[in-house]
Amino acid sequence: MIRRIKRYINYKFIGYVPGTSKLATMEAKRLSEHIFNNWDEQSQLIILDDIKINLIQMRENQIKDKELEIIEAQQSLKYLKNNFVKLQLK
Repeated sequence: MIRRIKRYINYKFIGYVPGTSKLATMEAKRLSEHIFNNWDEQSQLIILDDIKINLIQMRENQIKDKELEIIEAQQSLKYLKNNFVKLQLK
């Protein structure tokens, strides 16, 4: 009986845990309400422009990092292939 109650409580608790999409939506709503309530219209536009610029910069940095990872992986693959060829010759 106790086990059934524990399972029911766990089921109800897990049922109300939001997913990542819902969490992102809730955080965006909270941030927008904070900006709307605490800043005037001109400041809001400046903040939004800064957010947009920062998001673009972060995405560019992410792309550059991924390109570096790919280049390093290609160099590692080339090294492994050369090593494999040398092993086959012996």
